[in-house]
Amino acid sequence: MSKSITRKEADALYAQLEKSHAAHLASSGVALPELKRGNSYTRGGIVLCALYKYFRQPVTKLELSRLVSQFFDAQVSDVQQARHLGKQEGWYIISGTRGQSAPSDLGFNLLPAAYCLISITEPYPGRASRGQHHREGLQSIDLDELRRAYDNRCASCGSKEGEPNLRDSSRITKLQRGHMDPAKALTPRNVIPQCDECNRAYRDWFVFDGNGRVIDINVVSDRWQPIYKKL
Repeated sequence: MSKSITRKEADALYAQLEKSHAAHLASSGVALPELKRGNSYTRGGIVLCALYKYFRQPVTKLELSRLVSQFFDAQVSDVQQARHLGKQEGWYIISGTRGQSAPSDLGFNLLPAAYCLISITEPYPGRASRGQHHREGLQSIDLDELRRAYDNRCASCGSKEGEPNLRDSSRITKLQRGHMDPAKALTPRNVIPQCDECNRAYRDWFVFDGNGRVIDINVVSDRWQPIYKKL
């Protein structure tokens, strides 16, 4: 039977995901994608809702592309969001492409180019420990003071708190605590203000200086480790 998801279903599913994320996953550093930007749905939000609709069931990359296309005027191909939502963003999504196996109680083998959302209360394995590392020293960082030190602007792109974001004018800038060096704990000596747009885009891939400029790569990031292994 062909998989489908309506806008009404996506809205309801996302509301449930928001509650579970706040209660169980946010503290582990799991990122919740937006469902909408302005009046438009986002690919990441739709993909997460679709995987949740077919919870603990396999969903292929082709099926996800078709589901996402229902929300846009044009055909959407090569959807990568499920892969990003998993190991990078922290949702417990397993991937057949990575050679991961579904739990035996589910009764199916996960084929290549297929994904499965395993839990909405547990982060991707290993994420919880990283989340604790990222929260070290958090209480000692005064976000208001940090904002004032940078004239209420994102250190990386210059967007100002409460004003349209310079990278995406449909969004209002909200500053967050961002790591200068993601491999180290978040402390007053290792923090810069970043808008949510920059913080999400850069993830834990790069090391910044005090002016928000990239000065190195974070060699322990999951993004670079496969490259290092090949080299």
